[in-house]
Amino acid sequence: MKIDEIVLVRDEHIKALSDTLQQSEKDSAMALYGMTAEEAIRSSLDESFKSSTWLAFDKVVSIQGICRPSLLSPFVCPWTLVGDGVKHYPKVFLRGSKVRIENLLDEYGWLKNHVYHKNKDSIRWLKWIGFTIHPAQPLGENNSLFHLIELRK
Repeated sequence: MKIDEIVLVRDEHIKALSDTLQQSEKDSAMALYGMTAEEAIRSSLDESFKSSTWLAFDKVVSIQGICRPSLLSPFVCPWTLVGDGVKHYPKVFLRGSKVRIENLLDEYGWLKNHVYHKNKDSIRWLKWIGFTIHPAQPLGENNSLFHLIELRK
């Protein structure tokens, strides 16, 4: 049993994460897409060209992926959906996520996405990593407020 590892996403990971997805992530999925947790995870995976599951002591902590709005897009859109298990391994998550974001930045040069304005933990984490957080604008199913986030090399 490893303290943490990155593996390919399996169907049981989706179910495990949807059962433990943080409430702020559920709220974000509903505000942006009008979807349940499991629907949002599956939709995000369908749109991604690369995805993985983060396991800590064999428990699903997060599923993450990378989308590209179009083949000609100069940026990619990384995303991470986090379960309650992250509260048990915050240092491992912070260290690992910073390294993974740095690797994405080295590979793609420009990262861009949106974060729900009420998701304060994610906003704090994104700032810590170095993302620029732009003023919130209406977006999604209900015109809820989301911040554009971006990080450039």
